[in-house]
Amino acid sequence: MRTRNRFVSIVLLSIGMSVSLPGIRAADPDQNINQDYVTSARKSIDKMSSLVESLQDSIVEDLSGAKEKSLFRVADQVQSELALLDKALTARNPTRQSLYTQFDRADSRVADLVKATSELSPKRPALVREVERIRVQNDDLHFLLSVGDGTKERQRQVLVRQAKSMKIGARQFAVAADYALLDRPGRVVFMDAVKKYAELCEMFEKSAGESDIEKCKKDFSTLTETWGEVVRGFLRLSPREDYHIARLGFRVDQYHRRLFELLKMPGNRPQLTMNL
Repeated sequence: MRTRNRFVSIVLLSIGMSVSLPGIRAADPDQNINQDYVTSARKSIDKMSSLVESLQDSIVEDLSGAKEKSLFRVADQVQSELALLDKALTARNPTRQSLYTQFDRADSRVADLVKATSELSPKRPALVREVERIRVQNDDLHFLLSVGDGTKERQRQVLVRQAKSMKIGARQFAVAADYALLDRPGRVVFMDAVKKYAELCEMFEKSAGESDIEKCKKDFSTLTETWGEVVRGFLRLSPREDYHIARLGFRVDQYHRRLFELLKMPGNRPQLTMNL
């Protein structure tokens, strides 16, 4: 029962984080800053701050050189900027511009954190993984802050960042599925679909960074067809046996949902579900 409840919580969390961007009036995005907006953004900040704190604990346990100490200071700068962003969210009548400006400051510090960690790789793979989780959460925060802003430039930013996160999530999904299901009968077709999807995500990320929106939609349409194959194979998994794979799968499904809605794709989206 505990496993089932834990799995259901993961599913509900994924659904809850899937906030739509299309159909928003671009004329005055500040009008869309309401209590739900503030609450979701602050929760994302809190989660990101916890990840940074965990990273700092890991660094302290292994302070063996100047680079590690420098990384700790950069992480402190991230925490400081996140605190200022949280303060900006709770200010009276916050504006998009003030929030975006403060996010850009935190975003810059996260970029410094990623760069500093890359200089430690491959000697500190655990730290690299922790920083990557922070980067992904940072992109999620960017998405949540952008909800309600229908301007083309903001939607382009969201498209690029979500495409990158989906690529990374799909890659992790493929690696986990290959590791966990390799000896299981009847899983070859599913694993092939997952690997193909990860490869197509690499291609789609490039399309997302270009200005040709029609090509981007065409590539995403191909991506969606393959996602349908993944969805059909996913139904054969069990939450008791494949919890980790399911968690990664629903994360990818969240990115696909966001991009499907952002690009205003026609038809019904293949949605990940699992037999409980």
